[in-house]
Amino acid sequence: MKTTTLAIGSFAALLAGCTGNFGGGNKWTAADAGGSDTAAACDNPVIKTMDITVSGTSLTMADKLPTSCWNLKGKLSVSGATTSLKDLLGDIRQVDDLVMTNSMVTAIDTVAPLAVTRTLDIENNTVLTSLANVALPNDASCLTYLAAITVNGNQALTDLGGVGKAMCVAGLTKISNNVELAAVALDSAARLEGGLEVTYNTRMTTLSFTQLQSVGSVTITNNDALTSMGTINATNIQGDLLIDSNKSLTSMPAITKAQTTGHVTTGALVISGAMMISNNAALTSLGNWAYAGQVLNTHSVLYPNSITIKNNKNLPVCQAREVGCCVAHSDTAQINSGNSGNSCNSGAHSWCYASGCYNYSGN
Repeated sequence: MKTTTLAIGSFAALLAGCTGNFGGGNKWTAADAGGSDTAAACDNPVIKTMDITVSGTSLTMADKLPTSCWNLKGKLSVSGATTSLKDLLGDIRQVDDLVMTNSMVTAIDTVAPLAVTRTLDIENNTVLTSLANVALPNDASCLTYLAAITVNGNQALTDLGGVGKAMCVAGLTKISNNVELAAVALDSAARLEGGLEVTYNTRMTTLSFTQLQSVGSVTITNNDALTSMGTINATNIQGDLLIDSNKSLTSMPAITKAQTTGHVTTGALVISGAMMISNNAALTSLGNWAYAGQVLNTHSVLYPNSITIKNNKNLPVCQAREVGCCVAHSDTAQINSGNSGNSCNSGAHSWCYASGCYNYSGN
């Protein structure tokens, strides 16, 4: 595969005025944004098979770029002093992979939304404010999967744009260290099979993924301003669930309740790995998590206990005990010190008390 490196300003005159839309029958979703030009139809894009690197002012050309709308069968890498994609790449409509790291791009300013079919990797772009002109596959049936999504360390980013339209991802979906990002809404996501990691977004107040059906491990940690999460409708977490050190989080998200007769539980959420809820200083409610389905701990390599709920200083220990008592699990639920209170020997019993508790230890 050929590799092409472009310089800022190169081919701007040659490619000026080329506009278009996605063609070929594919479906894409993107937020409302884009370049200053109006995109025209692009039913027959030129296909270029190569990798392209746009880096500062360097220029190495193995081939000329099309003068009409075109798709890149390969990777587009953007870094360095690059400030504009439209001026360099003309009417580009689609890439397999978009890797943008340490660039000076403020937005994806292509003439039409830039469709990404395989991997999206956006990291350490200090002036990037928006991803509104990114388009991802629109296929809720998950016949089309992205390989992975990474949005990490973009100091000025305030808008996930088209990333919020992601539906099906085979690898990890990671949204981390974006200190100006106020909300993460992944409400189109159906299957995030490689897991979801949302960490160190210090100004993020809300997180939601209401259409999620299945997901790998879920890690939500160190989001200082996070106060709430949307309902979890997923029936499978195929790995661990870690909710840790979100100091403003007051309640756990609602889940679909299991249907239980005695110790036979059907429906609702099943966690294949372990579950840990810890070090969330403002947490006062676990919501209806005592009605979760099962925590199997068959895939966890990090946590020895199926369920661990500890060091949530404002969480009543009796709520933690109810989860440990009522949620089916394969080994021990460790309800450690650090929650509020130290006894549940008085007051109402857990909803499952008559059927008997599963194994748990601690308060």
